[in-house]
Amino acid sequence: MSVPFPDKLDPWRAARTGLCLEGVLAAREFTRIPAPGQVLAPVRARLKAGVDGNGLVRIDLWLEAEMSWQCQRCLNPLGWTQTAARTFEVRDSQDQHTDSQALGRAGTDVEYEVITAARGELLSLQDLIEDELLLALPFAPMHENCKPILGTTDAPRLKPDNPFAALAALQDRNNLK
Repeated sequence: MSVPFPDKLDPWRAARTGLCLEGVLAAREFTRIPAPGQVLAPVRARLKAGVDGNGLVRIDLWLEAEMSWQCQRCLNPLGWTQTAARTFEVRDSQDQHTDSQALGRAGTDVEYEVITAARGELLSLQDLIEDELLLALPFAPMHENCKPILGTTDAPRLKPDNPFAALAALQDRNNLK
C-alpha cells in the first residue's frame, strides 16, 4: 500500500528513530521538470534514515517515476520509467569542521552526497526528490530504434563555407592594386 510522503523531514530525528518510508508523491507537484517532459503517474519513493557504523547520519533514497518526453531523433512521444537511487550524509551546518564539498568518507564502500542542515531544520522531501529526478534525466532522450525525421545518413554532406574566404578575397583585391 502506498501512502503520501510527508512534505518535510527532520533528518536528525529520522536517523535516531531509524525512519523508513515508502509512498508516493503526486505527479502535479513536480513543477521544475523541463518542457516537454512530464511526470505521468505518482512518483514512487522509498526513504530509509539511520546512523551508520561511523556515526554519520545518512538517508537512503530510491525513486521511480513514469516519464514522458519527446524523442530527440524522431520527435515522437517517448515514455519510460526513470529510476534514481542516492545515499545522503546529513551534516550539521553549525559544525565548524563541516566540509560541505566533501563526498563520502575514506575507507567506506558508499559515497554519500552531503546535505548540510542545522539541527532541528526540516528538509523538503519534495525538493530533494525533484532534484534527484532532474539529475537522473538523460541528456537527449531517444527511442532505441527509430528513424530521424530530418535528413538521412545517406544524404551528401554540404561543404561548409570557408570563414576565411572573404579575407582571401580582400587580400587578392589588395594584391591587384
